[in-house]
Amino acid sequence: MKNLFFSILIFCFISCRSGNPYEFAEFYVDDVSKEQEFIDSTSALAGKLPFTKHEKMELRLQGELDSGALIRFYTYPDYMLINDFDLVKGQNSIITEYGKIAIETNPDYYNGDTLVILYVPKGATRGHLKISTNIL
Repeated sequence: MKNLFFSILIFCFISCRSGNPYEFAEFYVDDVSKEQEFIDSTSALAGKLPFTKHEKMELRLQGELDSGALIRFYTYPDYMLINDFDLVKGQNSIITEYGKIAIETNPDYYNGDTLVILYVPKGATRGHLKISTNIL
């Protein structure tokens, strides 16, 4: 009986540690001409619940812009910068000449603070953007 109890306990521990307990959070920039700020409310939970130690996050940017924009990911209240995307049309591979955006990256994220996403237009007036985050 004692061995069965420990076997179940080990199984529960392994089950809780494997896999990501969080789904992607999605944020939409529909009016690309205005500065916008989003807060990923699940980010503050990552690392604070049992068996949810985190070290990375997944970021996905998808959409289309007619000009440039800045997207900044940082933590609150520490203001630790996680990643900056300075989107400039036609000058790099981030935005194609046709304005398409498709970025996937996995920056380190050890901080347990709340994740803030800041969108700042730099000439963009038309388009849309979907920002997805997942704390791993």
